[in-house]
Amino acid sequence: MPWVRDRLLRNPRPYYPKSWLWPEEYAATLIQKTVRQYFVQREEEVQEMRDFWRKLDMEPNLPDMDTNPFLAKKFASLQTFHKN
Repeated sequence: MPWVRDRLLRNPRPYYPKSWLWPEEYAATLIQKTVRQYFVQREEEVQEMRDFWRKLDMEPNLPDMDTNPFLAKKFASLQTFHKN
């Protein structure tokens, strides 16, 4: 990809990644935090709560939600909701 080559020529990547320059304690803490976050976000209760907040955020954008009870019921029963 030519645009990537041009960008890397203008702004070359550092020789070492930042993680190699961090102290060992900080790197270990960051890795532990990331792994914990991954496993917590995979829990079913957390996924359910995240879906709830996504649906709540989208409700004002659906004009028929207040007037159409079937749409509201269908929207509430969706297990996973994907924002477009």
